[in-house]
Amino acid sequence: MPRNLAQYVKVGKTGTFTILELLLRAAIAAPGAPPWLCTPNMPYGNSNCAVAEVAYGAERLYGSGDVTRPATTWQRGHRFFTTLREPVERTASEFSYFCVGCGDNNKFCSRMNAACVEDRTNFTTWVQRAPAQYVRRFSRFWPGMSYLHAYTQGFPGLPPVTMDDVERAARALTRESSLVIFTDELNTSDMATQRVALDRLRAWLGGNASRAARALENVTRFPHENAGAPETRHAITAAERRLVCELNWADCLLYERIRGRPCAC
Repeated sequence: MPRNLAQYVKVGKTGTFTILELLLRAAIAAPGAPPWLCTPNMPYGNSNCAVAEVAYGAERLYGSGDVTRPATTWQRGHRFFTTLREPVERTASEFSYFCVGCGDNNKFCSRMNAACVEDRTNFTTWVQRAPAQYVRRFSRFWPGMSYLHAYTQGFPGLPPVTMDDVERAARALTRESSLVIFTDELNTSDMATQRVALDRLRAWLGGNASRAARALENVTRFPHENAGAPETRHAITAAERRLVCELNWADCLLYERIRGRPCAC
């Protein structure tokens, strides 16, 4: 019986490309037969998830967020891992990358939403566009690509998040079938900290019993090379910081619950 599929759930500007590079490098250095990594609907890598152990970019097949739901008749059981970042810092990075820099193929500069075409410097408008992204993603199941479409449009028609949503998201992220890696663990220059995070990932994948974990045995740090231009981070004012914290109260509460640290409010 194939091992349950470990799906990486992407949260924008939390080190998603670092995780992709980590997995691809390990798969190239230690190719398996059959492959342990699948990357469906992406222009590179193996697209077959039938016998893989880890999936990256599999939202069309497995949905996003709480993918620990029972398997359907055509899917194996599956679990998820993700990366989380301090919400205020992530919001500033998101604005600088997607809006000011029109990153990710103009996602917010006309391709999926024209939010940044008229005014690429209005941080206040950006913050109000789609707050509480962590809680929204992990408090419910999003089939197919529905989360991406809802996020790019600012979660139209959805009610405000509640404490119940925070609790559901916290439960989803703290199950044995879930793993959270924090962005500060990826970016630190402390090799020991990176090693602890990598060991945690390997143990969660299944240790020596897992082809994926064995492929990561010789990895000692997370890669940090980005193909895009360097990002110039928006400098948040005191008033903007208060607004980010007010609108993202649910994400800040979830982050503190999971990370044990408060938001930078």
